[in-house]
Amino acid sequence: ELSTQSLDEYRGFAGEKDNVQDADNTADLIGKLESDDKDDCLIVTSIQKMSRITSDNHVPDSSLNYIGKKRLVFIVDECHRGVYGSMLMNIKNTFPRGILFGFTGTPIFGENAHGELTTEVIFGDMLHKYTLANGIPDGNVLGFDLYRVDTYEEREVREAVAMKKADVKTNDELQTDAEKMTIYKKYMDSQQVDIYKIEAEAKSLYHSEEHHIAVAQHIVSERPVLSKNGKFHAILATKNIPEAIAYYKLFKERYPEYNVTAIFDDTIDNVENAGYKEDAILEMLDDYNKKFNTDFKQSTYGKYKKDVAKRLAHKKPYLNIEKNKDKQLDLLIVVTQMLTGYDSKWVNTLYVDKLLYNVDIIQAFSRTNRLFGPEKPFGIIKYFDRPNTMDKSIDDALGLYVDQPTSVFVDRLERNLEEINKNFGIIKTLFDAESIENFSKLPQAKVSRNKFASEFCDMTKHLEAAKMQGFVWDKTEYEFKHTNGYIKLTMELDEQTYKILLQRYRELFEHKSGGSEDD
Repeated sequence: ELSTQSLDEYRGFAGEKDNVQDADNTADLIGKLESDDKDDCLIVTSIQKMSRITSDNHVPDSSLNYIGKKRLVFIVDECHRGVYGSMLMNIKNTFPRGILFGFTGTPIFGENAHGELTTEVIFGDMLHKYTLANGIPDGNVLGFDLYRVDTYEEREVREAVAMKKADVKTNDELQTDAEKMTIYKKYMDSQQVDIYKIEAEAKSLYHSEEHHIAVAQHIVSERPVLSKNGKFHAILATKNIPEAIAYYKLFKERYPEYNVTAIFDDTIDNVENAGYKEDAILEMLDDYNKKFNTDFKQSTYGKYKKDVAKRLAHKKPYLNIEKNKDKQLDLLIVVTQMLTGYDSKWVNTLYVDKLLYNVDIIQAFSRTNRLFGPEKPFGIIKYFDRPNTMDKSIDDALGLYVDQPTSVFVDRLERNLEEINKNFGIIKTLFDAESIENFSKLPQAKVSRNKFASEFCDMTKHLEAAKMQGFVWDKTEYEFKHTNGYIKLTMELDEQTYKILLQRYRELFEHKSGGSEDD
């Protein structure tokens, strides 16, 4: 899927006289590299095929020598991948005159190398840095709307760990044993045991069916709003394959109206849970075939994954699939696959029920931030598993990869509602200045019309974002928690007034017969 996607992108950028080639296999690639035809100068291929061009793989010395004398430039995408180390060594040895450029949004630094070679060791000094903090204000990618969702109160988590450490089942047992009470109180006290240690001891809570049900209920409760009634799709990242299967069965049983499927490593190695895994794959393929009139089998699982990737991205043969909700996927459940390198502007929400770190956080979050238009103001991230630990992990990842970490997050609901009121106040002043009641017509002054257009566009942008964050027209008062208490915010704009202003905005672009069109 990544190779196909890359080829499409490069061909999309190529000029009329540029011929971007691909290679079906290593032999095909060798033939193109040996070719002196100018049409074979630009090749999109995989690093796996490139790394196999060695004498160990029975490639003739004559071919290696001929290709090795050429001036080759390698542009390596996603060059942070650990597996690239050994493969790149093969390429460097085979092509000593080759020049390598590596591109990645998440290089491996010393802080997150974990024994791997750093990207700098493999590719040399960093030539240029352009991070999320640059890309978001430049309008190349979207910002993130990030939320933690606590399926348990902190006291519940502490109490579960404290009871386990004290080796008791009930409070009555604590009352009759002073030593156990001391242990219990220690784990209930945040001064003695911090929340990160508590969450590390509370893993089982976040594997429980109770937790799974709470996560599923949260997802279903907000999907109509966040998906724009099924237009956009979501990904749920789970801890492991058994949990992915458990979530799949949960959605199938409780929410059959949702089109849900899962993708994970399908290797059946006859170890523990192998039969359970194989049965689940067969069940999911059968359900998928029935829903979408396909014919995938365990032997064609690779083709099934490609079909899911294309369906989720609305690519051939699923162009314009948004017009038929029955053919769309509402939710894709994954473990690690599809969390790096996969692009779909139709995915706007990532639910994370696992701990992620460093590279994986930036990569996974970025599945949601591809540009779409006004209906997708940001990528939405919700996380459930050990939320305090995940908070720290997110801070660490942004500190490592983003120069200004707070700049990657969009305004929250309170800020958006304040901006809507501010925009509306300016618009009202423009109409009041010409004594126009109830916004019944446009102001005459050109400068006022231009200012109205600007403020209305900005107001609509904040309005679209606020709707995704919980704003509804029927509610005029909102309450927000601050460190010193709650603050109330009253909306100045109502739905009817907005519709009137929308009509005035449209009138700015109506062509008047007999006169020149106003720019």
